[in-house]
Amino acid sequence: MKISKLTITIIFLTAVFLQSCQTPEKKAINNDLDRDALQMLNESRFEEAYDLSSRSLLRNNNNSQALAVNVISAYVLALLQFRKDVDSLKQSNPISMISEINRIFENADKNLKQIKNNLNILELDKNFKFRFTPGNLKIDLNGNGMIDPKEEVLTAIVKDRDGNDIDPRRPEFAFDHSDVLWAQSYISLHLAYISILSSVDYANFMFFVTGFNSGERKNEITLKIKSRESLIDGYNYLNQMLDYSDQTRISVLAETDDEFEWLPNLSQKSCPLPMQMSQKIFNNWEVYTGLIRDLLEGKTVLNFNGLSSGKGNAEDLKAEGGINIKRLFTEPKDAVLNIEQIKLKAAAVDSDKNLDPFLEEVFGTCYEYNKIPSPIVRKLVEMNRETDKNGAASANRIKYFLWII
Repeated sequence: MKISKLTITIIFLTAVFLQSCQTPEKKAINNDLDRDALQMLNESRFEEAYDLSSRSLLRNNNNSQALAVNVISAYVLALLQFRKDVDSLKQSNPISMISEINRIFENADKNLKQIKNNLNILELDKNFKFRFTPGNLKIDLNGNGMIDPKEEVLTAIVKDRDGNDIDPRRPEFAFDHSDVLWAQSYISLHLAYISILSSVDYANFMFFVTGFNSGERKNEITLKIKSRESLIDGYNYLNQMLDYSDQTRISVLAETDDEFEWLPNLSQKSCPLPMQMSQKIFNNWEVYTGLIRDLLEGKTVLNFNGLSSGKGNAEDLKAEGGINIKRLFTEPKDAVLNIEQIKLKAAAVDSDKNLDPFLEEVFGTCYEYNKIPSPIVRKLVEMNRETDKNGAASANRIKYFLWII
């Protein structure tokens, strides 16, 4: 049956009309739920915040305030659940541990995807504004049932611009659309991690580590890819992370308001964070996302030539080849690693400083020669040198930069 454009238009306008005709009583209920949900979040009562915001979203799934509370509370709950699940592995034997690891990754993937879905809806609200004080959050990360002194100030500001200790500050932020894009990039990176970790079969690895299978450790370990689909998902999420990172940078630079900014541009001065943005940070932001994208697209390879072995200040390590990151994702192969050979070639690096045989043994055909080396490792080394030279203030700038991209 063919539906006319007129029919579709009538259906759409009817839906909009019904939404606008929401009774004052229903609007009041939503307002109460949103207010109570935010209060629960500010009191670090994450389950109540999640439940109340979920109820509000059942009435209106485009409610940006409810979406924001739901995303934050769901993320903290997912983080705490992941920590609890990982701790429970200590009581598992190697056989049950494998199934437990798979269950942990499945749960994490499910929780993160739900957060991602809500961020997708929130992203549609270009006028999004959400005033919130992250420093109020108190998260029991170690799971001991109480908030320890370090957890008390986990989300507070405890350093000034020069890296000196200050009394904890808990300023309010006005989160906006640019910050939603930043959160999208952040969650995409989490999903990439989980997808990549989920792609590996841990059976052989666990048996190798514990000697459970034969009563003694073997000389070879097989890293088997159990899900190529998960590996490709991880690759796609990494690309999505870069896309959202670029969108965040462009959006932040285009902002003209100046209200308690989470990520300020050069003209925005109302930023409670001790680190202000500079043109150099924005330039580096664009450069580094480009360098990572080139690696993911296989235009360059990850090369370690000129690094220091750590046994002196000289940049003494040599490498002509590089790791083709794209092929690791798109042409995955099960790897059989001979531990004795790896030990021998690692020992040889100490004498001749040549990384190529060692890295070729580990990465196989994904270690390629005659490819364009990425300068990203060299740039990160230069960043580290700047930290050593300029002290805490420089270190803080670098941490801030690596955090925002």
